[in-house]
Amino acid sequence: MKMKTVMMTAAVLSAGLAGFAQIASAQTFSDATGQYQVGIGRNGELYDYATGVGLLNPAGSDYIAPGTPRDSWGITSSVGSAFADQSFTGTANITGTVFTPGTNSGTAVSTTTLGLTVTHTYNFFAPNILSVQQTVTNTSNTAITGVVFRRNVDLDVPPTAFNENTFGPLGTNTSVVGASYNGFENASPATAFTSSCLLGCNEVGDLGAGIDLGLGTIDAGQSKTFAYYYGINMPGQTLDLLFTQAQGLGLSYLIGVQSSENGLYPSLGAGSGFLGVSNIGTVAGTVPEPASWAMMIVGIGAAGGALRRRRSVKVSYA
Repeated sequence: MKMKTVMMTAAVLSAGLAGFAQIASAQTFSDATGQYQVGIGRNGELYDYATGVGLLNPAGSDYIAPGTPRDSWGITSSVGSAFADQSFTGTANITGTVFTPGTNSGTAVSTTTLGLTVTHTYNFFAPNILSVQQTVTNTSNTAITGVVFRRNVDLDVPPTAFNENTFGPLGTNTSVVGASYNGFENASPATAFTSSCLLGCNEVGDLGAGIDLGLGTIDAGQSKTFAYYYGINMPGQTLDLLFTQAQGLGLSYLIGVQSSENGLYPSLGAGSGFLGVSNIGTVAGTVPEPASWAMMIVGIGAAGGALRRRRSVKVSYA
């Protein structure tokens, strides 16, 4: 978003050099092929200030870094809210995050003042699809009700970064309680989305995607696990083909963001991405071996054509 810097949080601006040192990277790592990279921020957001990497493709185009690199997560409940939003509104009620690197992966554990601990496990579910497995654990001695989890990202999709077309949702998930086509929503799910995509959206502008997942009640000592997915196109892969790839991997709820040079979906741009979420208690499949991708990609083209013929979208957008 071009005007993001004007809206940077006062907390970040006033923190000076010390504040920016705190924003330093948790880790940047690549997928198993070495072609795609992701940067993880200080509290589990996507974007590494030390390396300048958000979500990077083999051609060197980053789908998060342009403008103000904004990705966030937040949680709300009967005992309050907490969120991490290093580039926009700051952080609230997070007492610390511990990061453990792995091979082409990483885990960040964020402790909140709510009695809820959030574990983020990052790996490339496919070379171009990042999985963020989320586990929310109630560390208090009483049940916590009304738990809602949010991730919200500003995707700047080339070649029309800052002017994307957001379309969705594709698929269903009965636990989704909110969706947005705006990449700069409030990081806390205690505040309702202002640009709803829950009942359908097909918009052009400086956009992104957000999804709220309702977790309900988490009893004392118990956890709930689910996953968010960030996808970006492989070379020559349109939004339809990216949707097809994601569905083939078992992803059931997606909001797509594509370049807008050809107008609104179902017209297709050269660049595409998505934000997706799993059902509660479900994390789609295991990560395939790199050698299996050639076989999988062979079927994407034909399946994408079938998907497009099958999908005759007739949604009325307000």
